[in-house]
Amino acid sequence: MRNQQIEENLLIGELKKIGVYILDYRAIKLTEQITLFANADSIISFTGSGLANMIWMPKNSNIYEIGNYRELVTVEIPILAKMLGHNYNYIKVDETTSFESNLVTIINYLGQLKEK
Repeated sequence: MRNQQIEENLLIGELKKIGVYILDYRAIKLTEQITLFANADSIISFTGSGLANMIWMPKNSNIYEIGNYRELVTVEIPILAKMLGHNYNYIKVDETTSFESNLVTIINYLGQLKEK
């Protein structure tokens, strides 16, 4: 059985190494969330309601949704991103493989973007 907290901490550590600012939006006031997202050009998040914060972001922002079952996920996030004029990207991970393998997938994907 996987330990989700350990895996999340490993992912956060790797994202920080490539210069990603980590935000737990649940720990800050709504007004602070709005300000932070209004000044962000990208958001990276696992599938979930936190991605709705893209409504505060400037047009042409980059939205990166990390998930493991594209065909089962609702389509609201990509539709919302398109309606807001954002660039939507889906990073698919596989829950049947090791966390380390998925971590490599995520970091490689984001690392390639940073190089551009």
